[in-house]
Amino acid sequence: MKGKKNARDIAQSALYSVFCEGAYSNLGLRALLNKYDPAPDDRALASELVYGVIQNYRLLDAYIAAFSKTPPEKLQRRALIILRIAFYQLLFLDRIPESAAVNEAVKSARRTLNAGAAGYVNAVLRAYLRDKSFKPNLPDDTTERLALEYSLPEWMARHFIKSYGDDAGARIIRAVNDRPKIYIRRNAYRASEEELSRALSDEGASIEASPALNGAYVFSGKGDPTRYRAFSRGMFFFQDITSQLAAHAAGAREGGTVIDMCAAPGAKSFAAAQYMNNKGTIFAFDIHENRVGLIKDAAERLGIDIIKPAPRDAAEFDAELCETADAVIADVPCSGLGTIAKKPDIRLKSEKELFSLPETQNKILKNASKYVKPGGTLVYSTCTLNPAENEDVVSAFLREHKDFSAVSPEFPGVPKELTIRRGGTVTFLPDGNFGDGFFIAKLVKDKKV
Repeated sequence: MKGKKNARDIAQSALYSVFCEGAYSNLGLRALLNKYDPAPDDRALASELVYGVIQNYRLLDAYIAAFSKTPPEKLQRRALIILRIAFYQLLFLDRIPESAAVNEAVKSARRTLNAGAAGYVNAVLRAYLRDKSFKPNLPDDTTERLALEYSLPEWMARHFIKSYGDDAGARIIRAVNDRPKIYIRRNAYRASEEELSRALSDEGASIEASPALNGAYVFSGKGDPTRYRAFSRGMFFFQDITSQLAAHAAGAREGGTVIDMCAAPGAKSFAAAQYMNNKGTIFAFDIHENRVGLIKDAAERLGIDIIKPAPRDAAEFDAELCETADAVIADVPCSGLGTIAKKPDIRLKSEKELFSLPETQNKILKNASKYVKPGGTLVYSTCTLNPAENEDVVSAFLREHKDFSAVSPEFPGVPKELTIRRGGTVTFLPDGNFGDGFFIAKLVKDKKV
């Protein structure tokens, strides 16, 4: 069913589902865009408003609190969301006239709520316009100030400072609202660099080689990148640069056997296949059968035939695979704290929700180790910034498995200021000009004498 709904109303509905119903922003927004099918400009504005409001909700509420007689937490929820959308436009979007931001907010409140709510929204916004030089008072405490400026819950900001120190912690916090680059990996079986560049250029897109890793590129283009013919022809696949580095650390070689424990959507398996020249075997497992289908479809699109996707619980042992793999990749489920710039609603989760995973991660790592051949490599990785899920899991594993040792992988193309090395492991700090926050441990199994 298609119908008329403007960008701000779509954004309001999506944000209500996120803030009030616990929905994922990307899924909620995508469903609404598919339902109402707005024009490209409205589609782009709706996306900008949804992600911008989530990224700045605490700071927006500080402005609302200054001009509203009713505190934000006591406002009717839709009225609060309408005000957040309006203040985001007034504070962050220079291209939208102030009159349009205010008038559309008032109309939205009248349509969604009532005339009284519309009048209140109008009064709050007009009060701000009479005092546009206003800046909210920021806390004296550095961590509290950073948390408000970058709209993180205080517990999360304190976690970053405590875990990584004042400088690195502050850097992590400041990166949560960066506009992340889109990274791709060229499929060597379908295109040379020149052929990929030319194919994308013909459709108005471009690539820039990353100094961090051969075959990795920053993608620049308009609209959905999966709609480009070069994508459908299997000339590239999407993979953040730090994830590509994890696949590189596995050291997959032609003719070898690789097991990707938590493979979906499959990028690490696809990258490993490149290193293996599509010769050997890659077992790509995922607990969700529908996601296994995604790996299979993508492998076919890329022309990779050495990948064997299958549904499998990564924590359950398969005796047939015992000591069969030259390399095992365990990119485990995690709290995702390195990806907040891409997934802003992570900041809305509770501490308990995010930090309940180490037990599962430990089980997966222990199980993965059973599949590694003597002399083989086990890569443990996450896209989070939490020592309890990273260094602590690896340390506990090494204490129990004396036949494994951590070998600090080298990444000469990565800026040193973006890495933290501890106990043979590497943590990548998130950076809008580089990639996600990420953790990699390369564990090598002793050879049998």
